[in-house]
Amino acid sequence: MVEINSIISQAAMDALPFPAHLYRRDGLVVRVNRANQEFWGIPPEAVVGLFNMYENPHADPAVGDALREAFNRNPQTLAPIEIDLEQLGLAHICKKKAWMENVLCPIKEPSGDVHYVLLLQRDVTDLIEKQQEVKQAHGEIASQRRLIDSLEEAKRELAAQRETIQALSSPIIEVWNGVLTLPVVGLMSAERATDMTERLLAAVVNTRAAYVIIDLTGISDVDEATAAHFSRILQAIELLGARGLVAGVQPAVASALISIGVNLSAVRTHRNLRDALMYCMREGGR
Repeated sequence: MVEINSIISQAAMDALPFPAHLYRRDGLVVRVNRANQEFWGIPPEAVVGLFNMYENPHADPAVGDALREAFNRNPQTLAPIEIDLEQLGLAHICKKKAWMENVLCPIKEPSGDVHYVLLLQRDVTDLIEKQQEVKQAHGEIASQRRLIDSLEEAKRELAAQRETIQALSSPIIEVWNGVLTLPVVGLMSAERATDMTERLLAAVVNTRAAYVIIDLTGISDVDEATAAHFSRILQAIELLGARGLVAGVQPAVASALISIGVNLSAVRTHRNLRDALMYCMREGGR
């Protein structure tokens, strides 16, 4: 066996700033440097002649394979691995663990033979932890994006449901050729009035309706804002060349309209939808 000192002296190894191990061909550690003891807190006598990379059941197989390759004259640089002294059976000395980058350098003799491999370790724990933090942050961002996408989808579904409900709550029905009816039920908000007006005017244009009956049978009370909504709807109908009629005004609604000063004298009103429809049929048949 080649004398170790003829390959690399202890002083030369101690001059290295990183932890360094010198391995013999059989996988046994035969020398470590001062930086190794300072970093890992392990005295040389606890490792030298005792730790065997091939025989230790807790040693990382990737390092063992790289060591074999290095003895085949192929330098190796491994991806960072976590080294845990407790798992390596050294917990009685130190329980430190760290992420290390391992570089294995075959030491060639003049003949080209390799009897020793120098393993250098670089502490990359901070880098790995930062990478893990970034990865975790990316995962959280992706999770938040999925949540936002889910909320946006739920928002779109709610909007679609709201449109469906609004359409069902105020359906526009062509009850006769050229005659549309709009049954109104429930409270009238500005948003609902706008939607109702847009849909009704589109229906007037599409069907070329001559009459539009607004059926208020389902309305039990009105306020000034609601009355103004209906007034604007009727005016819009007239602007398109159709005739707007009101049917089913309840006594309480009539009293409320009068009390708030709404003048329906210019609007054709009917007791119920049937009477309004009969009127449209008579007028349309002339």
